[in-house]
Amino acid sequence: MQRGIYRQDTLIGDVLKGTLLSYSQVFFSNSIAFAVLLLLASFIYPFIGFCGLTSVLVTQGTAALFHLNRQFIKEGVWGFNSLMIGMALGSLFQFSVPVFVLLVLASISTLVATVWVFGILQKYALPFFSFPFLLVIWLIIIAARQFNAIAVNDDQIYWMNGLYQWGGPGLLEFYQKINSVHLPLMLEVFLKSLGAIFFQNNIVTGTLIAIGLLVYSRIAFSLSVLGFTSAYLFYVLMGANVADLTVNYTGSNYIFAAIALGGFFIIPSVYSYLLVFFLTPVLAIIMLGCSGALAVLQLPSYSLAFSLFCLLLLYFLKNRTRGTKLVLVQWQNYSPEVNLYKQLVSTTRYKNASYFSFQLPVWGEWMVSQGYDGSITHLGDWAKALDFVILDEQMRSYALVGAKKEDFYCYNKPVVAPGAGWIEAVVNHVDDNEVGDVNTEDNWGNTLVIKHAWGLYTKLAHLKKDSIQVKPGDYINKGEVIAHCGSSGRSPEAHLHFQVQGYPVIGAQTMPYPVAYFIERDGNKHRFKTFETPKEGTFVSNISVNPLLSNAFGFVPGQKMEFEEQNETGEKITNEWEVFIDSYNNSYIYCHTSHAYAYFINDGVMFYFTEFYGAKKSLLYHFYLSCYKVLLGYYDIIQIEDELPIQYASKNILLWPHDVIAPFVQLVKVKYNLQYTEVDDIHNSGSIKMHSSVQTTFGGKNIDEKKFEITIENGKIQQFILIKNNIQLLSAICR
Repeated sequence: MQRGIYRQDTLIGDVLKGTLLSYSQVFFSNSIAFAVLLLLASFIYPFIGFCGLTSVLVTQGTAALFHLNRQFIKEGVWGFNSLMIGMALGSLFQFSVPVFVLLVLASISTLVATVWVFGILQKYALPFFSFPFLLVIWLIIIAARQFNAIAVNDDQIYWMNGLYQWGGPGLLEFYQKINSVHLPLMLEVFLKSLGAIFFQNNIVTGTLIAIGLLVYSRIAFSLSVLGFTSAYLFYVLMGANVADLTVNYTGSNYIFAAIALGGFFIIPSVYSYLLVFFLTPVLAIIMLGCSGALAVLQLPSYSLAFSLFCLLLLYFLKNRTRGTKLVLVQWQNYSPEVNLYKQLVSTTRYKNASYFSFQLPVWGEWMVSQGYDGSITHLGDWAKALDFVILDEQMRSYALVGAKKEDFYCYNKPVVAPGAGWIEAVVNHVDDNEVGDVNTEDNWGNTLVIKHAWGLYTKLAHLKKDSIQVKPGDYINKGEVIAHCGSSGRSPEAHLHFQVQGYPVIGAQTMPYPVAYFIERDGNKHRFKTFETPKEGTFVSNISVNPLLSNAFGFVPGQKMEFEEQNETGEKITNEWEVFIDSYNNSYIYCHTSHAYAYFINDGVMFYFTEFYGAKKSLLYHFYLSCYKVLLGYYDIIQIEDELPIQYASKNILLWPHDVIAPFVQLVKVKYNLQYTEVDDIHNSGSIKMHSSVQTTFGGKNIDEKKFEITIENGKIQQFILIKNNIQLLSAICR
């Protein structure tokens, strides 16, 4: 399910949209276009199509009447099992008033069963597949044996007569031409297996579904072929009748399982494809076993094997302690391609999301005099620590001759909290050493231990005597001055010792942990570092947040913005934006004009977008691209770089062929770059300009580029411009 958005459609609109999406939900999709094609395909046999549509409408209306989950109504989650029930009944029985009554009752019963099964399986974060359909259809088949007013449907046997009555000789001739085309047996069985998903064992329905599946997802289509091929080869190997694949959903099980496991619930990869190919024979054994067991009760197994097999395998995979090869989809995008492309970017972009955000415990630029595994004192259990000093242009840490501790540049300089937390331990009475002396009895000297979370503490040592301004139990904010640098304990000259540890005691062993954001200087080269450990010998400093940038990107819930957009034709459009927070406590900008929305994160140092939903022609989309990642400090000496998911590539024509090979190799990249270019006053900024670009590359070569110019004034984003091929395509001014 996608994140909730601000736009509120009418209940009738949600019911109708969910009715349509119930069709694409059968194939794990929320594509409207795919749903329309599937709806048309279901009416190749009109009565089956009518029963399927009626069943979904009854289910959707009942769900709305009883105020079930509105988002599920809108997405067709409640309806796709009922769609299968309706089409199944349409294939089994002739139309009559009793059958219509049975259809309505079955639809409502399927909704009740869906809610019940969903409630059970959601506790384990598992999908309910088609179990509700199976429960209801079996009950109906058994019960129908007692209903004398219900007749078996033989329309599919005498399909030609019905087709002639419906469309005349022209339609009959057209159907005969298509159906008489000679196809290889494997392809014919594959298409009929696709048609059997909608209870229509013919090539025409299967071809329409195949076309829709290909347009919806190249990965899903290739997986359906792979899963079916594996099953077909297994049947041939075992001497089973391949014609049975077209009967009672048999071949459909392999198609569904391949799509579900290869690209929907598992991120598409070479491993997911191998999983589909080699485990499909296992599914075939389950399929044949279920069919044999249910034959005793004279019941078809339909999709039981697929549902059972996928449920058991997903439960097995969810109980792994680590999943590096077969990666489960964490946030469903209803597209194997989008699942893959977002995962590829997320693997690197959000790899540090679980870390606590620490900053350097100092102001200004300091040098790392001893880093991790340092050769002086950072050894053994205390190897993962950092020592900081201040150096001048001559690379000296002191003025004059350095005879007194006061001569050292870092002595008595403020020490700030590396992160918010509670003061755990304080030592504040140890005398500072004279230059060259050490105090091994009080090894750490004056010390602070801060608790940031359970099992996560930081320690600051060798502080100046009586400079600590906090006491145990105090809560401190990140960046708050808490002490001053000294030369106490084992410290022959003034410096600051910093380490992260897992225990609250002063002598605890160190553990490696990154600093969230900092600037690293190596000679004249400046680099922006994110969640890295400062290296010994480098000069480092915290990000100096620019108030103008901070205000401009400090979007708060309820904030409204209005942009006047002018495109290349000169047309002017007023865009109204508003900031909201969804039910998951995620912030996003919603455009009332285009109904697009963009999710973002602002952690006080970095602003970056995380998701976009809506039209790619909207102004909000271009703003999403232009400010995809923004450092809230003005540094014209560095560039901010990032990567977008491939679905944001400008050349969409490349995506179709690339989708086919994407699970194995990625040739298309979408790269983002931002650089600050102009500021009126670095210390009291009133105006800032920056340039960003989004490049689409193929095989490392740039094939398309969008450039943006962003102007920030008066505490807000005043204007941004889109330029492509040196032509201004769009300009937006904040009103």
